Parts: sequence; structure tokens; C-alpha cells
Amino acid sequence: MGWKTRGNRRYFQQNVRVDGKPRTLYWGSGPEAQAAADAAEARKQERARRQALVRALRQIDADLQQADNAARPQIEAAATAAGFHYQNRRWSKKRSVQ
Repeated sequence: MGWKTRGNRRYFQQNVRVDGKPRTLYWGSGPEAQAAADAAEARKQERARRQALVRALRQIDADLQQADNAARPQIEAAATAAGFHYQNRRWSKKRSVQ
């Protein structure tokens, strides 16, 4: 996808899928071609921005998971010492025996 040079002229062509089949759209070299190239570049930059955001969010998630894994043993020890127990994915106070 992009600008192709044939002889001394530049032509813009774009590869797309129509009904699941690959097609090449030839835009030529005029203002329509420049507008299509600008739109394709804008989509490319938006996709790169979103990918960078996803990478940043995944890194934050990994950091939080690492912090959770590091803190979990201390939290469990403190809760157990305070009389709690973990059952059915929640902490609850143990019943006192009377």
C-alpha cells in the first residue's frame, strides 16, 4: 500500500479486502490520490497510537500483578493472625467458640 513510481510519475494504490478478497484500489496521482494517502497515513498513526496505549496498559497491568503477588503473602499472614480465614474467594472472620 502506498505510493508507487512508474517512470517519472508517482501513483497511489491501496490494498483492501472486499467481501473477504484482496483488491487493489488505484487512486492515480491527483488530489484524490493525495487525499486517500493522507487518510491512510492518519489511520496508520491512529493505529500506532492505540497500540502504544495498549502496550502501556499491559505494562501497568503487569506491574500491578507483580505488586499483588509480592504483597499477597503478607496480607494473608496478617489476616490469618487477625482471626480471618479465606473461603469461597472471600475473607471472613472466624466464628468464636463459646
